[in-house]
Amino acid sequence: MSNMSSSHTPNKKIKSKYSEENLKKALDEVRDNKKSIRQICKDYGIPKTTILDKLSGRRPDGVKKSGPEPALGIEGEKKIVAWLLDISKCGFPVKKNELLDTVQKIVQDGQFKNQFKDDRPGQKWFDKFLARNTEISVKNAEGINKARAHVTEQSIRLWFKELEEYLKSINQTDILSNPERIFNGDESGFALCPKTGKVLGPRGFKNLYQIKPNNEKENITVLLTFNANGDMCPPCVVFPYVRPPKAVVNSMPEGWCLGKSETGWMRGDVFFEYVTNDFNNWVEEKNIKKPVLLLVDGHKSHMSLMLSTICEEMKIILYALPPNTTHILQPADVSVFAPVKTYWKATVREFLSKPENLNSAVTKSNFCTLLNEALKHPNMPENIKNGFKRCGLFPFDANSPDYTKCVRNTLENVQSIGGPTHDINHSDIKTFKKVLKYIRPALKEKKINIRPILREVNNLRKSLPPELGIGEISIETESESSLIDLSNTEENLTNSSHIECELDATTEITFSSSHNEDKNRNDSNDSSPTLQIETVSAEVHTAPIQSVEPDRLINDWSSHE
Repeated sequence: MSNMSSSHTPNKKIKSKYSEENLKKALDEVRDNKKSIRQICKDYGIPKTTILDKLSGRRPDGVKKSGPEPALGIEGEKKIVAWLLDISKCGFPVKKNELLDTVQKIVQDGQFKNQFKDDRPGQKWFDKFLARNTEISVKNAEGINKARAHVTEQSIRLWFKELEEYLKSINQTDILSNPERIFNGDESGFALCPKTGKVLGPRGFKNLYQIKPNNEKENITVLLTFNANGDMCPPCVVFPYVRPPKAVVNSMPEGWCLGKSETGWMRGDVFFEYVTNDFNNWVEEKNIKKPVLLLVDGHKSHMSLMLSTICEEMKIILYALPPNTTHILQPADVSVFAPVKTYWKATVREFLSKPENLNSAVTKSNFCTLLNEALKHPNMPENIKNGFKRCGLFPFDANSPDYTKCVRNTLENVQSIGGPTHDINHSDIKTFKKVLKYIRPALKEKKINIRPILREVNNLRKSLPPELGIGEISIETESESSLIDLSNTEENLTNSSHIECELDATTEITFSSSHNEDKNRNDSNDSSPTLQIETVSAEVHTAPIQSVEPDRLINDWSSHE
């Protein structure tokens, strides 16, 4: 009895497992009186009390999820998920650390109660976040080694297709037909002492110098943004200051954006301020129809949850160009920055050549004034338009980019020229050799060596697939490559002594011949011929196995010698 009492354990209540989708289907069927409640509960594996509670209103519809709410709340986490999905479609896939940084910033801003150590979520939160949101998965990004060399035409054409499909999904395909609504923006460094370039001087005088008034390696980062209509937005100049001097601030032209960064490089907060304030204000001042499409590269400074949210509210579609394709698809790199740098050099040279500026230099205080002059060059609008056209962004055409810049495709095309080809067959090779044999005397008179030609033709023949036909043998001798055409040997073939020529292979052919050692010798007692064994290397050019008379082979070979 004691054993029985000690082994007795209370029955555990087994919790039914059913999905929210099945619960919804079951409730719909009950409300439509399709089946009895008992049968429906049996079909879907849902307790009868659960169905009755949902129908009576004692419990709300939907499956009650166990455990506490997420740290960011249900709505807060939904916003994070929506941001991840949307920004990935626009070409900005988010890494794990970037997601954790975003959540940390949200917590530090006080939007949610802090439940994390050091204000930062850890691995446990990340794993549970993925478990709660099954529409998000961790994937391996395609590794790019020697990145630009591996960009393919196929990947670029796929980007064009995906951009068009994305705009179609949000009913904004009309953007592609309006040049004022298609923008491109990118940063570039402008040297305070640009390179001198080529100058004129006395012949024979090797050492020509130009004195640099300040640090020739110092650069200022400038963000240029423009649309396919040739209009340029006010630039954003990033100075290496946390608190810029008053002289620098006063030198900024009206409407220009002054970015502050300790390093002088573009940062996420600087880009955020520019897009949400200066760029958006300029678009609205010009009465450009929204939404507008802003194409940028995939740099991390161009991506954040806050920027994505604000851009959506301001109707600015931030879309990323494919990785490592800016030399093909970005108008700024294709046809804007190069001429701008040329105009910049000319402007600086003209400034320094003036007598009143003899001891002057380009500094941060006069940089913006000089850059403004360079950007007002009359050819700038045309340069911008040509960039969008050459990149296929306006008019929108996937055939317009210069795919010869795809090194991988170019190498494949070059290799295919010398590689296997099926446009030429064995009959063409045979005909060419006959023509070469016919004009050989004329080529020899002009001292043209045909051996390299024959070598290349033989290499081309080896790359062709096998083909049935009459055999042809090429024999290498000490003088030149001799051709023995066996096309007409079939009627001379005998069942007696013969040579078997294997297909598409180099074969050692041994044959014997008899001749006098000295043809001038008339001694009848010593006129018996001597037997000579010869071995040559022969290549069989076509498919069938031929039987060749040794005497015929010797005679043909001897005639070519």
